[in-house]
Amino acid sequence: MATAWPSRPAERHPGRFGVWQVYNPHHRNRLVTEGVWGVKIHPDVHQCPLDDPRYDPVWELGLPVLAHGQTDSPWSDPARFAVVAARHPGVPLLMGHTGLWPYGFARAARLAADHPNLYLETCGSKMTGRWIARLAELAGADRVLFGSDSCFLDLRVGYGRIALAPLGEADRALIQGGNLARILGGQA
Repeated sequence: MATAWPSRPAERHPGRFGVWQVYNPHHRNRLVTEGVWGVKIHPDVHQCPLDDPRYDPVWELGLPVLAHGQTDSPWSDPARFAVVAARHPGVPLLMGHTGLWPYGFARAARLAADHPNLYLETCGSKMTGRWIARLAELAGADRVLFGSDSCFLDLRVGYGRIALAPLGEADRALIQGGNLARILGGQA
């Protein structure tokens, strides 16, 4: 059986490229555990709250889940991430954009601090190096992950925010990739 793109680059370059499958709760597409790093969901696009039972097939896999997060959204507010993290403590849950808006970053970090499986992901045009350092202070550097939002944002800018953030080298190394490598285990 021929392997479909996007898994071909991942197969040719294991550890450098990974596949995140997308799940739509309205179509209930088939999910797999083999050959993927995790699941990506976008509650705002799907207009389905993150803590809705229609996402249960995602949590049942036990794979890392990256979900769009947006403060004050009825679908993906950080409080919904805390609910899901409490219900599924064995599932690493990555809060995309750390809630998206700067006025919600600190609240997202406080919520994440209470759930060891909830991680803050740094992509977004509103994120700054100072905020990344503050997130590490509030939630712990071991709970903050580099994210690029590539192809929407320039990868160099997102990476530069972490490279130039007022962080110690050990914390920077965790955020730049150490945390994700730990979450993915042997997959990356």
